[in-house]
Amino acid sequence: MTGPVSKLQKFSPTWHILRIFAGISLVYYAWMMFDLVTHPFSPGNNPVLLPFLFRWLSALAGTFTVVMALYILRRVRGNINGLLLLLFGVGAAGWSLRTDFGTPANGWVGFLYVLYFLCIAFPALDGLVIFFPTGQAFPARPANWAWWFLLTAVLVGFLAVLATPGSDPNFPNPIGISGLIPFTQALTILILLILPGLALISLLLRYRSGGQVERQQIRWLLWLAGMGVIVSIALTILAPTSNNNDPAMSLAARSANIAGYIYWQVFPAVAIGIALLRYRLWDIDRIIRRTLVYGVISGTLGLVYFGGVTILQWVFSAVSGQQSSVIIVISTLLITVLFAPLRRRVQIFIDRRFYRQKYDAARTIESFSATARNQVEFEHLTTQLVNVIEKTIQPESISLWLGKDR
Repeated sequence: MTGPVSKLQKFSPTWHILRIFAGISLVYYAWMMFDLVTHPFSPGNNPVLLPFLFRWLSALAGTFTVVMALYILRRVRGNINGLLLLLFGVGAAGWSLRTDFGTPANGWVGFLYVLYFLCIAFPALDGLVIFFPTGQAFPARPANWAWWFLLTAVLVGFLAVLATPGSDPNFPNPIGISGLIPFTQALTILILLILPGLALISLLLRYRSGGQVERQQIRWLLWLAGMGVIVSIALTILAPTSNNNDPAMSLAARSANIAGYIYWQVFPAVAIGIALLRYRLWDIDRIIRRTLVYGVISGTLGLVYFGGVTILQWVFSAVSGQQSSVIIVISTLLITVLFAPLRRRVQIFIDRRFYRQKYDAARTIESFSATARNQVEFEHLTTQLVNVIEKTIQPESISLWLGKDR
């Protein structure tokens, strides 16, 4: 798939500057991968299972993103999202840096990476939201607003790098300016909340005014992002700390924390790759529908199960003065009995509320099937068939051709 290359993108100075940054980023990425291969068992910043495993997981996640970005650049020419995804992918791969460079090399290596991540990779992620999926900013006016927005993100990131005190003993900041430390919290809010929030508003406005294909592409991005938020909330409840060096954390909690972290590293590549390459693009409606159905079912059955166990145990304890394992068996059987009817009712409710057109089409086809079984008058049956096609498919015109009997 090759898209048309707009004259503005192909010859603008901004396009060439991004290509230069992409080239420098690939050199930086090559150095990181070379260091990883030559020091495969050196400890990383987030040890889990083995001290070096997180380094390799981050390297694989970043490499996947870089490869996907290069493939998009080849297949969807002229779309700036490929370059932005490449810049972000190198930043994701940077979490594979080791912690045993020595002093003072550790500080300078860490400073270089934080500088890259906050000044290039993170603004590129904001840019992916702004320019997704067409490669053009939305709204188009005022002119060049998106580039001024990204330049602001770069400058804020640069100030945040200078204000970082270097609290990580593995990567102390050799150029930390103590006078900027009071502004660190404000800069963090700008980087993590305000700027991404404005980019998200731009994406939602694009969705409202976009065409059908554009909406499908945005749905993929929003659905995968929503799954990431749900996973992050669940991990926050189950494993409330993200410090994987904490000895109090269990191995399962630490591993789950790392899995969620890796998800956020690869999710932009997966979402943007599916959207821009249009691989199974139209499956997203079915996926969202099933996510809603089974999400509501899981939540409802979970409440029924735990509520049933709690209430029945309380009643049994009040009567007999002891706990009973039979209550758990009864609650499990109750969940088994409720699953099928609950699934059917939830699916009907969601179809009525969110997929009304599909729900009406299914009912129309069902009604026609009943008519076709009982109707013997040929002329009435053909009229019904034309009406069903008009209601379900809604073509611009329709005609029915009947062959002669032989």
